[in-house]
Amino acid sequence: MKQIIIFSLLLVLACEDTKQTPEEIKADYIAKNKEFSDKASEAGLDKALITSQINYLQSIQLDTASSTDNSSVAVRVARITIGSIQDEVELAARLEAYQEIEILSSVSGKVSQFKSNGDYVKAGDFIYKADADLFYQKYISAKANLVQAEKSLEKWQNDIKTYEKLLKSNDISRDEYQNYEIQYLRADQSKTAANVLSEEAKLAYENAAYRAPFSGYVGNINLTIGQQISPGQSIGKLADFSKFKVVASLSVDEVQRFKKGDRAEFKAGSINLEGAVESVSPIADNRTGTYLARIAFNNIGNKQMVSGVFGKIKLYGTRYKDKYVLEQADILDQKGQKFIYVVEKGKTRRVDITEELRIGSKSIVSGDFKENDLYVTSGAGRLAANLEVSIIE
Repeated sequence: MKQIIIFSLLLVLACEDTKQTPEEIKADYIAKNKEFSDKASEAGLDKALITSQINYLQSIQLDTASSTDNSSVAVRVARITIGSIQDEVELAARLEAYQEIEILSSVSGKVSQFKSNGDYVKAGDFIYKADADLFYQKYISAKANLVQAEKSLEKWQNDIKTYEKLLKSNDISRDEYQNYEIQYLRADQSKTAANVLSEEAKLAYENAAYRAPFSGYVGNINLTIGQQISPGQSIGKLADFSKFKVVASLSVDEVQRFKKGDRAEFKAGSINLEGAVESVSPIADNRTGTYLARIAFNNIGNKQMVSGVFGKIKLYGTRYKDKYVLEQADILDQKGQKFIYVVEKGKTRRVDITEELRIGSKSIVSGDFKENDLYVTSGAGRLAANLEVSIIE
């Protein structure tokens, strides 16, 4: 019973003033929609049902107003044309050196030499040295001990052969032979231990002078002569500026639109670089749900030598030809259905469209229209189907 009463009131609302303009009807509708929805909720009625009834009756009122209002609506139009559009996307990005590593100490010692920030080093050049002379002396001593152990083992290898013959001829006892054999085994163990110590000393000596694994520029060095360093301590960074890289995050839509080899640009202040996409991961990052793309940029003549700069990267994908392209601002939406108004013989015709691809502020579309049709670009929000319109030049 309550629903019938409310519905009757809504029927009066729908028919009370068919002389309102479409704009007035919409404003009135928004206010009364909330009022009647609230009353329906207070009365214990189904709010969704009441809302749907309001929508239906209001549409009747709007259609009635449209058919009874003889005045035309002023609109601006444009011609639907066939053209081409470049697929592109602009993203925030951080520019980094193509190769960049953190330099970590492998030894414990005191710094004796180091390169300064901004110094260029070739692959194999030292970046810092720590107690190089001390480690060298330890290496020389360990190597000498190894040589002595090798000579001792060689002597026992010859002696044990002699003792084997003496044992067979019964010139020495089994106990005597076993004593010689034990000394031979000890010599062999000493040689093995000396070899290990020699290798460790050699490695420590080599690590005392950290050498660049690739050519580049030194940075973030904060050392002083005589400073004590420990294994694992960060010493600085080495960066290769022959090229730059950007690791960008693409959405699930973008990852399907851009591929290896696509052209790219990076801009930040006075920095302008050109490059190409090197790789695009088909697997989403577990943390962000995005797909990582690696883009490389040329640095001809090492003109730029800065890493960590934030700027904008633009990726250029496929160029689409012979497509209908509209401004997204001109496309209307009703409950998820995209549409436009085409003007034919002074009246509007609603045309439902499909957005095939959104690129920046434009969309590639398809629908029941043809080239050179006029479509409304301004004033479409005031329209309904089959309305008379006047075109503003």
